[in-house]
Formats: sequence, structure tokens, C-alpha cells
Amino acid sequence: MIDIRLQELIKNATVKLGLDIDQDTIVIETSKDSAHGDYATNIAMQLARPLRKNPREVATLLINAMDQTPFEKIEIAGPGFINFFLKPETLSKYIATILKEGSNFGNGSKKDTKVNIEFVSANPTGKLHLGHARGAAVGDTLARLFIKSGYEVIREFYVNDAGVQIDNLGKSLYVRYLNLFGIEKELPKDAYHSTDLIAIAESLKAEIGDKYVKESKEGLEYFKLEGTNKFLEIIKNDLQNFDVVFDVYSYETKVRAGNTIPKLLEKLAPFTYEEDGATFLKTSDFGDDKDRVIIKSNGDFTYFLPDIAYH
Repeated sequence: MIDIRLQELIKNATVKLGLDIDQDTIVIETSKDSAHGDYATNIAMQLARPLRKNPREVATLLINAMDQTPFEKIEIAGPGFINFFLKPETLSKYIATILKEGSNFGNGSKKDTKVNIEFVSANPTGKLHLGHARGAAVGDTLARLFIKSGYEVIREFYVNDAGVQIDNLGKSLYVRYLNLFGIEKELPKDAYHSTDLIAIAESLKAEIGDKYVKESKEGLEYFKLEGTNKFLEIIKNDLQNFDVVFDVYSYETKVRAGNTIPKLLEKLAPFTYEEDGATFLKTSDFGDDKDRVIIKSNGDFTYFLPDIAYH
């Protein structure tokens, strides 16, 4: 708030000097040493060339053209820095405003634009790791900044609840379930080895008993769904404990179930080709280092296709 006011004062001074500069280009910095004032700017050095004057001379011109009411004093330092020393009463006015407005202090004017921020979006195949925590902190910080700036913000978590990783989760959980009944079965290739799966399998055994001891496609679908839901619940709880709450959870399965992908493939047809039974997208035509597979030779989608359809 104070830095914006300083920008306004400097902008007004430049107008008096016959210059037309963008106020946002005026850099205001908080002084690291109180001996050098409360705030500082290098604007005089930026304007030295267009004014064809020494930066310190430009600083003098700016100071003389400024409204100096808020300042105890203004000094020129070094090659042309301008240091501002605020009057105590100037600061006290802002403190009073902050106390009065509370958490609303500094809010931007309401904007008509909505902002959607999709972040974290961790695969529901295990717990969050440190990288996810970083993404949660960065994403939620961006959301809060946009809200503070007056935008309506939607926090979105995209759930990758389909594809190879979910197939592997279902198979891994199914094996852990069967093991609880003394059935010797090894985990498949690319299985998930988390001990959390054992705990989940135990809870599911308590719920359904031996319903799926005889292996079946129905059983696999059940464990895929339950494994996804259990881990998503864990993820949601961890995020809530981190004070990150999402407004919307979007699911890849819903993207796949609709007619979005068939329509997308029609649009992409001029940019795709078949090779060895797989469908490739000509991304190299747009600067990519190689073309990307969007449909595998076995008919499965790669993650590219649902992601393109979703976005």
C-alpha cells in the first residue's frame, strides 16, 4: 500500500518533468538498513538517459517536483538512489487502516474474471510425498493471492483414476487381499509395494469377507475402485491438515466415459497417423522433439489423450 502510494507520488513528479512513464515500472524497495530510510528507488538512474542528465541531478529534480508531505526527509545516495524517510504520523495512518480493515486490508477490487487453478493432482495410488506438499503450498498460495487481488478462484484437483497406474493398483491390492486368506500369489510386475495396501486389504476383508477370493474381473474392478477411493481419502485428509481445501475434484474416468474423446479424435485426425498399430499425434510439427503416442497398439489411451480432452 505504501509502495503504491510512493509510485503515485513519483509518477506525478515525472509528469511535471514532462515524462510519460508506466507507474508499474517504478521500482520501490524496502530499505535493508533503517539508516538509509524506509523505502528506496532507482528511478533517477532509469530516467537519466531520456532526460540526458546525471542521475543525481535527475533525483534532485524528482524530489523538488514531489509532494513531500508524507516524508520526514528524502535523501540522494550513491550514484542516484532516492531514500525516503517516512514521518511517524504517515506510518500510524496506515497502521490504523490495517487494524480497522483486518483481514480485508489490501484486498483488490472485485474482478469479473474467474481463475481456475489445478494443482497437486497426485495419482491416488499412494500417499502424498514432499514434492506434492511443495505443489500444494505453491498452488494454494497462488489461489490466495488471486483471491486477495479480487478474483473469484476455483481450486481444482484432477484425479487420475484411470489408466495403467490404476490397473496396477487394483492388481496389487487384490493380491494383498488374497494373501490374507493364505492364498500364495506374487505381486505383478510394476506392482505397488506400499504397506498401506496391506492395511487397506485388511479393512476390505472386514467389509466383504471372502467375496472375491475366487479371482474375477468384477473383483479386480472392485479393488481398483476401492484402492483409488481409500488413497484419495488419505490424500484429502493430509491436504486438509495442511490447510489446503479444494473446491472441485474432477475425475479422469468421467472424461473417458463421455463423448469428449471421440469428438477430440475427430478434430485431431489431420494431425494423427497410425504406426505399428498405435496412433501418434504429430507434435513434432509444433516444436516437440518427437511425435507422441495417444493410443497404444492394444487400444489403451496414453495419459496424453484424456489430458488433452480434459483441458
